[in-house]
Amino acid sequence: MADGQRQRRQKVSGRDAANFRDLVICLLATAAAGGACSLLFVGGLQMFNAAATERYRGGVLAALYLLSYLSMGALALALGAIATARGLGLAADLGAAAIILMNVASLVIATATSTKRQSAAPPSSP
Repeated sequence: MADGQRQRRQKVSGRDAANFRDLVICLLATAAAGGACSLLFVGGLQMFNAAATERYRGGVLAALYLLSYLSMGALALALGAIATARGLGLAADLGAAAIILMNVASLVIATATSTKRQSAAPPSSP
C-alpha cells in the first residue's frame, strides 16, 4: 500500500466511508446513529407519557410513531433520490446535516421547555 493511500485511510470521516465504501466504518457510523436515535426516541416517549393523560396516552403514542416513521421515511426517500442523482457523498453530507439540525432543534426545544417548567414552578420554602 502506498504512503498516500495509508494517510488517506487514517483520516476517516462519514464522507470518507461513503467515498471509500468501507463497510466497517459505515456499519459503525450506522450503529452510533441508531443508538443516538433510540435515545432521542426514548426521551420523546418519556416526555409524551409525562405530559399526556392516561386517557389520551394511546393516541399520543400513535401520533408519535406516525410522525417518527413519516419523517424517517421521507428523509430516506429524499436522500436516496439525491444519492442516485448526485452521488452518495453529497447524500451522506446532506443526511448528516439534516440529522445535526434535528438534534440541535431537539436540544433547543428541550432546554426551552425545561426553563419554562422551572420558572413556572412555585418557589420552594426554606
